Amino acid sequence: MKVVAKRTGFFAAIVALVGILLAVPVMAQDVIKIGAIYSLTGPVAEVAKVQKRAVEMSVKEVNDAGGVEIGGKKTKIEAIFGDDQTKAETATKLFEDMVKNQKVAAVVGGSVAHVPLALNTAVKKDKALLISACAPPDAFHEQKVKAPTSLGILAAGSDIGRAGASYIAEKVKPKKVACFVPAYAYGNALVAGFEPAIKKHPEITYKIFWHPFGSSNIRRDLEAVRDFRPDVIVIGSWGQDAVNAFNQAFDMGLGKDSKLFHLWTVNALAAAIRPEAMKGVWAQIFWLHDLAGFRDDAVVKSTNEFSANYAKLYNEPPDAYALASYDAVKEVVRAMKLSQSTDPTKMYEALMANPVWAGAKGEAKWRKDGRCMYKYFDWIVEGKGADERKEGTFGSKYDFAKVVDVFSGDAFAPTLQELGY
Repeated sequence: MKVVAKRTGFFAAIVALVGILLAVPVMAQDVIKIGAIYSLTGPVAEVAKVQKRAVEMSVKEVNDAGGVEIGGKKTKIEAIFGDDQTKAETATKLFEDMVKNQKVAAVVGGSVAHVPLALNTAVKKDKALLISACAPPDAFHEQKVKAPTSLGILAAGSDIGRAGASYIAEKVKPKKVACFVPAYAYGNALVAGFEPAIKKHPEITYKIFWHPFGSSNIRRDLEAVRDFRPDVIVIGSWGQDAVNAFNQAFDMGLGKDSKLFHLWTVNALAAAIRPEAMKGVWAQIFWLHDLAGFRDDAVVKSTNEFSANYAKLYNEPPDAYALASYDAVKEVVRAMKLSQSTDPTKMYEALMANPVWAGAKGEAKWRKDGRCMYKYFDWIVEGKGADERKEGTFGSKYDFAKVVDVFSGDAFAPTLQELGY
């Protein structure tokens, strides 16, 4: 009996030891995966490049601090990147693979409007916490469309159009406005916000002009705008389309008789436009890497810190879309910490229960429709010509504009009732 007991104890010890040895490499490789889907190739690749960098920076900061602590254990996070090539169906396939096969806890991403809308549909089938990092259509936030665990950290396309039209009508006070937009989901979303806002000012005559997506020559489309003879030309083009639109508008002399206003710009676009074509252009920008002189010292300080940290890694300043992607990852991590879980529903509910947070843009708050509401929705900047640009910290290339105003308050967003809540 004693011999049997000893043998039993011996074999039990061996089994236990084998179990420990087998567990060690699993624990050493244990990470929490976060999917990141962007248009890394195609017409908005320059925008996607900075989005990808921002995700890498955010992941690095979390891991350098030890990772995410859940249940008393700190775990590193890992970003799994996918290139949607600006195609909704590609994005959906990437999402399915990330959730089912790579077991990601959450997905951030989107470089063009129709991608997050497609991902929102995919969430209903393969559940994950989704944070859109670009401007999706309004439908993304509608009660009948929105997936239970979808969020949008950047404005919806209609918010951009609504804010732009409101600002132009109330501050510029034109008599005639031409709105030049791309003929795809993003352009449709811009117009969905622009038209209702501009119609509140019957003293203003306006017309919507559409141009094809991804066309290198849109001069003929701009000729129709010129013939309308507007006081203000609102350009809603995105990616390379925006660069082409402003360069060709300058070549045609459109800025001589009309004020040019870009509905939504970022560093990659503004820096790619010829300085002479950027001079005097007004634009909305979600956030600018240099807010020197802005009235909120805390926001200026946060902006300087984020810009310096990003530039240390990539030798150039971050842009608005970099900030959105960076914050999206940080909010995923905050959701894990608050919920002590990687379950999508628990993470989402934790953010809704603790909706207020702050970043380089200042105070932010998650709303019931998954939209992020900001104290400062966007800034109004004026483009600089070559003679006005200074080398500064980041070089003259990125000294493309100066802040002239800010759009604050929540007038940019539709009400919850309008969205079906």
